[in-house]
Amino acid sequence: MRNRIFIFLILILSVSCSDKSKLTKAILKLKSKPMVLPCSKMVTSFVKDSNYMDFSLAELKLIIYIDSTECMSCKIKRLNNWNKILKLDSVYKGRMKFYFVFCPKRGQVKQTLRSIKLSNLSYPLFLDGNSEFIKDNPQIPRDMRLHTFLLGQDNNIILIGNPLGNKDIRKLFYREVKKRLDNNNNNNKYE
Repeated sequence: MRNRIFIFLILILSVSCSDKSKLTKAILKLKSKPMVLPCSKMVTSFVKDSNYMDFSLAELKLIIYIDSTECMSCKIKRLNNWNKILKLDSVYKGRMKFYFVFCPKRGQVKQTLRSIKLSNLSYPLFLDGNSEFIKDNPQIPRDMRLHTFLLGQDNNIILIGNPLGNKDIRKLFYREVKKRLDNNNNNNKYE
């Protein structure tokens, strides 16, 4: 509980006073119900030699949602920045999974899929050409700062924020993962 309050305070303190009220409302709305992960309604892109399993069984899930208002090619070019964090999947033997959900504009679906296949990320990605993810999760705000979140096994949000974009969020992310998944295995250092 203390960690949730901490992440909430980091987000609040990082914005202007006039934006605090909007951000607070958006966070409360985002956390109002569990996330729905409509993987069967999306195209799964297997980049390189990815191993895909039923991600819904994972104890922790990090959702990285990229919607049509964001620069798809920019995000795809930076996918390799996630490689260090993605190692948590193998460290915790599938108990931690990552959902990269790309939701491009209708006319950019094929182009986005081609770009994803050319990326160097060796992890399955989800291409949502029909906006199923946002249809099933209308509580997700337009604010891109709130498009990355850590879910528990019940798909309720534990943390909000991109661990790549903020050192404090990254530390909190690793601490939370370690607390929830480490079974007397304290030699995993990724921070």
